[in-house]
Amino acid sequence: MKAIKSRQILDGTGKPPLMDGVILVEGDRIHQIGPSEQVEIPPDAEVIDVGDETVLPGLIDGHNHLSLTPHLKDYLLRMRDPREALLVRAVRNLRVDLKAGVTTSRYLGEKYFLDVVCRNAVEGGIIPGPRIYTATRGLRSSAGHGYVGTPANGPEAIRRAVRENFHNGADFIKIFVTDTVKTQGTIGHYYSREEIKMAVEEAHRVGKKVSAHAIGGEGLRDCLELGVDCIEHGYFVEDAALDLMVKKGVHLVITSNLFLHEGRIQTLHNPMLAEGFRRGRDEMQQCIEKVIRSGVKYALGTDALHGGLVFEMGFLTQLGASPMEVILAATRHGAEICGLGSETGTLEAGKWADLISVQGDPLKDIQAISRVGLVMKAGVRYDAISEF
Repeated sequence: MKAIKSRQILDGTGKPPLMDGVILVEGDRIHQIGPSEQVEIPPDAEVIDVGDETVLPGLIDGHNHLSLTPHLKDYLLRMRDPREALLVRAVRNLRVDLKAGVTTSRYLGEKYFLDVVCRNAVEGGIIPGPRIYTATRGLRSSAGHGYVGTPANGPEAIRRAVRENFHNGADFIKIFVTDTVKTQGTIGHYYSREEIKMAVEEAHRVGKKVSAHAIGGEGLRDCLELGVDCIEHGYFVEDAALDLMVKKGVHLVITSNLFLHEGRIQTLHNPMLAEGFRRGRDEMQQCIEKVIRSGVKYALGTDALHGGLVFEMGFLTQLGASPMEVILAATRHGAEICGLGSETGTLEAGKWADLISVQGDPLKDIQAISRVGLVMKAGVRYDAISEF
């Protein structure tokens, strides 16, 4: 048994901090959590005292891509590289994310089912990495957006691709419905209602969820009306769509860094795409501010800015979210969109022992999340690994 002691514990439920707390871990699960005076530490337990560091649930990157690596020049085009190069990057990116405190990561499109290969390797203890929850191949129209997507045109092709994805190990389905920036003030959308409906029907038939790349407009509205379970990005979501998301309980995964992280924009190969992000920056921020006030449940994703979930958390606090709301988005709500809310995302007895410690108090300074100390996933420590 392990006993983690901390001056302050944020359990991810939204409750006030637990001061001078102890978490008992037995195997891969949390056995008990409570004030130090109420938790009896067994004499043979391994005591991990993080002192003044804050303990919180392991972070969950709600929108990621395994081999996509934005610090590389022309990084979107690099998805055309040989699979061996993509696999090497994927292994490196897993280490970077885990070292940054991400214990579960949700992947929204990968080539060659490399995410399944990596998931098997992580689960088998061959390589270190976050827990992998993946859509495998993202599905897109041949004419549509999606450098990490696989073309599937027409309802029957989508039916076949969805079934193939599940056969090869997909946890859920990802479809690319709209563009990623506005063009001349409009949002292109590339899947018909019949195609979206087919993806939803085939996934729901086997009890799985569908997530859609949809930044706004008619494409996003179609997704909500046809039963898509989660919206990715939603940069230009309209008020009526927000109301419908609240009514239907549809989650949104926010990835604002694509518009706000200038270093990432500068690595793009396409000047028009880069300009689209810069031009849409102000409107995107106004829309995300509405999301924060709307009551929509949202999670946070880096969209492959590996190790950079803290950037997304910082951006959200600048846009009006409280530090506690942002922490919940990066933990509890992330677990919910993965269908893992009963297993992780909060520090409660019976759940996986996924937890981290950070130097400082993230309720006062969200940048404390960048100063990760302890990293534990399912009761195993990983903070000693290097990023490379």
